[in-house]
Amino acid sequence: HWVMKSKGGEELSYFIMKPDASVDKVIDNPEAYIGKKCRVTWKKSTENIPEAGGKMEIEQILRVQWLDAK
Repeated sequence: HWVMKSKGGEELSYFIMKPDASVDKVIDNPEAYIGKKCRVTWKKSTENIPEAGGKMEIEQILRVQWLDAK
């Protein structure tokens, strides 16, 4: 799971199913990105997840863009 906080402090969680290279870089070294601001692209879909008992609606992260501090 990708877990992050929104601007308002709400905890958000996304499944990592078919991410692009931008997400893979974070998975490889998550500590390097803690506390940095980002914008994520995600989608809601219905996926078959046998571990969860079959088909379920999920929100999955597709890519992440890191924002420069200004």
